[in-house]
Amino acid sequence: MPQRYALASLLFGMSFQLMAQPALPGFMAIDTLTRPCSSDPQQELLSYANWEAYQTLDDRWDGPRDPSICIQLPTVAASGWVYPSIARDEVDPQRPVFLRVLFDEGVVIPLVSDNLYTFGFDMYTNGLWDIGNCPGGPCTGAIAAVRIPDPEGTGSDLRWYETPFQPQPSSLFPLNLCVPTEKFATNELREFVVSMKAQDPQPGQTFQGFYSETLDALAWGTLVRLRSENAGQYRSGVADFFFDGWDQGFLVMHADTLYPNADNIFHLDLAPDPDPGTPTTVTAYLMPFNTFQFQPFTQLRGGLVEGTDSLRHPLTVVNEGGDLCLGFTFVELVWGPGDRYVHREGHVEFAGGNSCFMFLPGSALEVAAGSTFHYGREGRGMLALINGSELRIGQGGELVMQGTLVIKEAPEVTEPEDWHLTLGPGERLSFAPGSRIHNAYSIDGRMKLVVTLDGGNIDITGLSPEDRAKVQVVQLPKEDWTDLRVLGNPARDELVLSFAVREEGAVVLRAIDGLGRRVVGRTVNVVPGDNRLTLPLHGLRQGTYILEVTLGTERRVMRFVKE
Repeated sequence: MPQRYALASLLFGMSFQLMAQPALPGFMAIDTLTRPCSSDPQQELLSYANWEAYQTLDDRWDGPRDPSICIQLPTVAASGWVYPSIARDEVDPQRPVFLRVLFDEGVVIPLVSDNLYTFGFDMYTNGLWDIGNCPGGPCTGAIAAVRIPDPEGTGSDLRWYETPFQPQPSSLFPLNLCVPTEKFATNELREFVVSMKAQDPQPGQTFQGFYSETLDALAWGTLVRLRSENAGQYRSGVADFFFDGWDQGFLVMHADTLYPNADNIFHLDLAPDPDPGTPTTVTAYLMPFNTFQFQPFTQLRGGLVEGTDSLRHPLTVVNEGGDLCLGFTFVELVWGPGDRYVHREGHVEFAGGNSCFMFLPGSALEVAAGSTFHYGREGRGMLALINGSELRIGQGGELVMQGTLVIKEAPEVTEPEDWHLTLGPGERLSFAPGSRIHNAYSIDGRMKLVVTLDGGNIDITGLSPEDRAKVQVVQLPKEDWTDLRVLGNPARDELVLSFAVREEGAVVLRAIDGLGRRVVGRTVNVVPGDNRLTLPLHGLRQGTYILEVTLGTERRVMRFVKE
């Protein structure tokens, strides 16, 4: 092992003595060399010692190389200045270009165990980046793999992390890849790939300005390794935890002796002290200017109620301005019965393609009054709502779905159901372009999102036509029921009328002739929102009649003509 690290140090021009902060290879003029093109070894091109640039036939970073494309990475200006640049004319502009560190089985970058790294990467183009999704991940983004021992201890495994391009100036780098290391003695950076794709390629366009920087939270003294034995120091009072500090990175640890995987998920339990012996809500506050990360296959949970082996304290997590970075390719934070996630400020980066919040029956996702929660981005990030969970949006609050909403019945349900949401005054749900609704896991794939507007608003324009069909919008009137509207008067075979009600109930329809006799009638059930009802008129003579409509204790009448 020391020999391997010495080789990496020599190759990358870095010293790893005393586990110094690792760094990605640079793009200095002294690093340039001539090497054969990876897709056409007969062609020599100018490149950097530790990087390669290429395109693939299937637009996946690890797909078959396109043999027709060889990319010269540095550009030599007339003045002799050498700088990293990729010209549009050298590549297929409709496909992503990959920039990859040249690791191999013997050359890696060692990482400190139980640490938190952020790999920042900067690049520039004289145009716009494509921030959508490509077959192998984000069209413009970064992918990394950390090599760890496998479960048997006889080989190795890889943990994959990724991040898409961030167009908003939320940090110094448009690519910020969060990588937590694990408890194993060996954690090694085995892959690092940058994907770049122009949104609207133009002649003369270039990709350039490549620069990377690595933040080692442990070396900077900003890492808090969060375990059960030190979580109590953040408790305030009996049941409130404030995870606060200036620019601290809180890393939730997998403290179990078992191998971390989907079958061995470790929960950091938070419990009140003293424990009252009855279920008591435990509240964890994520404070501003702090990040909150999870090692793979770790979660938060309310602790067991003292004296029980299955009853747990409900957990509420309130984001007051912290940053959650879910960069592992599959991160699923599960919220159980009685649990809540409340979003007031801050940011949740669903960087991993399958990173997800899942809310089980009895749990709730809340957007605080006056707050906006941007959930996911460009279809990345999943929100799984199992029927029986709740989505609560405060007045003046908005949930902007930019990822995938997954809706399904609870496991014990055998008949198809819909997922219901009511939006009151000042409450808003929006589906941004690129967002999706997935109901394939529901019974027969029939579940719909039924949104009742009671003064609130919904915007589904960002959904595809197929996904819009999965949404049913019910508009409630302000009054108990609106004015009656007859559709077609005079009427011939049937009288059609329309009105809206706030609550379901039974409506009695009657036609009354000029002598006051009830000549035709029927009872119809109405549902909240708009209703379209019919009253058959077969057998009635031509003439003028009175329509009587009764809902509960209220009665309304109007005239109509039978042709």
